[in-house]
Amino acid sequence: ESVALAGRGRAPLVAALAHVAAGYAQLDLDDLDAAEHAAEQATALLAGLDLEPSAVLGARVLLAQVLRRRGRLEEALSHLDAALDNTSAPALLFPRRQALAHRAGTLLDLGRVEEALATAREAMASSSEDARSRVLALRAYGAALRAAGSGERAVEVLQEALDLARTLGQPSEVVLSERVLAGG
Repeated sequence: ESVALAGRGRAPLVAALAHVAAGYAQLDLDDLDAAEHAAEQATALLAGLDLEPSAVLGARVLLAQVLRRRGRLEEALSHLDAALDNTSAPALLFPRRQALAHRAGTLLDLGRVEEALATAREAMASSSEDARSRVLALRAYGAALRAAGSGERAVEVLQEALDLARTLGQPSEVVLSERVLAGG
């Protein structure tokens, strides 16, 4: 509904935000084609606008997440690196910390544990007022710690991610955090 409503207006940034939000919902439902289409629509709406690089971060990370789920890890990492390359400050529309957490997860998927751990630490150190991105950063950090052999600390961090996800009432983040905590 938000995509349809935004499409009737003349605010491409609002329409792009609606597409990104819909894309993440579709990603949660494992509808990768619809999520990719949403990312493409958002990117098309943002093309040619004079925006800060952080304004397009959400659409770029959404596309990277689709590529990651499809097993196209190097391509996903390339998109994440390009998106993060121009955004050093915290972003209002999409948390940089969340993008870093996704980058850490992609690096882990590639078996690049030390880089993943460094990126997860960077995500943890990033400032953001968005609590959900903290859950993602904690989960990425915990998974990287586990992969690096710091099992006890990993469990502590992953439990913190799970507790925060529950406190925030984020069902999809609870499920993902439980899965990672269980070792999956």
